[in-house]
Order: sequence, then C-alpha cells, then structure tokens
Amino acid sequence: MTNQHRQQKMLRDILVVKSSLLYTPDTKWWFIPAEEENFEVKAKEHYEYQQRWKMEEDLNYQQPIPYVIVHNPNLDKFVAYKRGSSESTSGENRLYGKRSLWVWGHIEKEQEHAENPIRATAKIEIEEEIWLSDIHDLTLLWYIRDKTVPVNLYHLWMVYVATTNTESIEVVDWELEQVYFMTKDEIEQLMNSDDVEMESWSRIAWEAYKKSPILTS
Repeated sequence: MTNQHRQQKMLRDILVVKSSLLYTPDTKWWFIPAEEENFEVKAKEHYEYQQRWKMEEDLNYQQPIPYVIVHNPNLDKFVAYKRGSSESTSGENRLYGKRSLWVWGHIEKEQEHAENPIRATAKIEIEEEIWLSDIHDLTLLWYIRDKTVPVNLYHLWMVYVATTNTESIEVVDWELEQVYFMTKDEIEQLMNSDDVEMESWSRIAWEAYKKSPILTS
C-alpha cells in the first residue's frame, strides 16, 4: 500500500464504540463465544464515527471489525485466496503473497444508514475483496479481544461464517493472485505445509472454527 493510499484511509471516518460501553473489568480476553456476550447489540446501540487515525492509539474506543469465512454447504468447501506478491499487485506489504480464509475490514461511515452497519460491512467486504455477492446466513460465532499485539488492543474482532450457493469463483480484484474453493482436508494440508505462508489469524481462527457446532454438527 502506498503512503498516499494509507494516509487517505486513515482520514476516513470509521465506526467505533466507547470501550466503557462494551467491557467491564471482568470481560475476558481472546475467543469469546457469541452467546456469552452481546457486543454486536451494544455496538449497534452506541456506535459513533471518528477519523481512523485518531482511533489507532486511543484505548477509550474500540473498532469493531467483521471477520468472515465463506462456506458453500452444497460443496462443503470454503473460499480461500492468495494475495499478490508485490506492491503492484497487493495493497498491504505485510500481507504480500500470503493466503487467507477470512475476509475483513473497517466499518466506514458509508454504512451509517444500514440497519446493521457491522453485517452490512461484512457483506460489502466479501463483495469487494473476492467479488462474491451471493452471500446469506451470516452467523456470528465469536468475538476476539487480543492483547498479544499492541495494535489489536484497539480492535474488537467479530467472527462470522457466511454461506453461498456459488460454485465457481475467479480473481477480479487487482490485489489478489488467486481465489478458489477448498475442502476441509485441503485446508488442513495447506496449514501443515512448509511451503505456504498463511496469515496468522487465518490459522488461529480456523483452529477455533473447526471446534464450532456449525462445523461439527
């Protein structure tokens, strides 16, 4: 991502929620099952918009981030993608050439009139990132609060699974090198390969997702 592009993104208004309206001193860290907390409801009731650059180091606010995996139940396959391997083909230099199973993004002010800006953003990110518009049954699985990396202290990750009936998919976005469907076994092989660089959160979230009732039922 060029410096100019990054600066433009940092000037955009994003959805945030005061931390005091979400958490108590007893709120736990890491994976929190959706049925244990109502962060999505609280975010819908109390959100506001602030310029992104102001929020990157302000612990008084949290930035909810929808984080979505897409599953085709008829094929029993998941959408995976590989980012481009250089700045000319991939926007984020820290993600060059990496593979991912999840689509995510900040919630911008353009969604302020949506009934649920969080879920609306989840669908829009899927459409814009992997150009897949046939999305339904968006189900919230967990929330993630992560304090292992400083930047994550300012974000509340909302993890969803979405379903699609689409059976073929192709690269359209300039930042992506490959987009394809994978079975669970193929994903496991990918995770265990020494020749493949997978985004770290894809690995972590996949391990948790395998244990979710939706996948094991």
